[in-house]
Amino acid sequence: MITLAVARTGASLYFNGEVTFGDLLTSASVLAAALTLYFSFWQDRIQRSRDVADSVRTAAADALAKLDRYAHLPEAVAESAQNLAVETSQRLAQPQKQNDVADARDYLWAGLTKDWQEARAAQRAEGIELAHVKLFGHRPDAYRGVAETIRELDEGARKCFDDLQNKSQEAVMSYFGKDRSNYQSAVLGNELRNCLTTYSNAVRENARQVLTPVRRRLEAVISGSDEQVIDRAWQTPDH
Repeated sequence: MITLAVARTGASLYFNGEVTFGDLLTSASVLAAALTLYFSFWQDRIQRSRDVADSVRTAAADALAKLDRYAHLPEAVAESAQNLAVETSQRLAQPQKQNDVADARDYLWAGLTKDWQEARAAQRAEGIELAHVKLFGHRPDAYRGVAETIRELDEGARKCFDDLQNKSQEAVMSYFGKDRSNYQSAVLGNELRNCLTTYSNAVRENARQVLTPVRRRLEAVISGSDEQVIDRAWQTPDH
């Protein structure tokens, strides 16, 4: 038992009282409750950070998967246009008539444009804009990287398609004004298929080059710690 005396004599002040074991136990209980509350708050804070980080990782993984599909969808033009190449070459196997070469060129261009528009529609259906906008709140660097990648992929694929149209036009128009009495449709057909193969390889290479930096950036977000992922100041590779 601890005794404290409290008394006032003139200008002097004296303390005298008791602190029982129960008082100490009560104080210890209050301290334990405070520590438990703090620990619970600390755990909740960690869990909230983990939940936010996991949502950002999911958005990054979703954006990466959609980007990969988005980048390669224009390759479908090469596959879709295989029959178009055959049909175009067969048109010149018919008896020669005025403007038949130009007509074959126009037929080819119309078919290629249709296939290109279908590929672009498939890209829009991916909804990639919705996928990467989820990154904006916590990883604006990754958001900007994805947005820039989409632009570069679109520009690169469009250039590949323009080259395909020009090369295939040259292949068809090379027969303009020529005697086609010994014409073999397989020759032009092979030339056009070579154009399609070149186009497909060019789209694939463009996708590889453009996706490499953003892939590293998104993979860094996916594999980063909770603290890194939610820290807007944290710099991912190729920032």
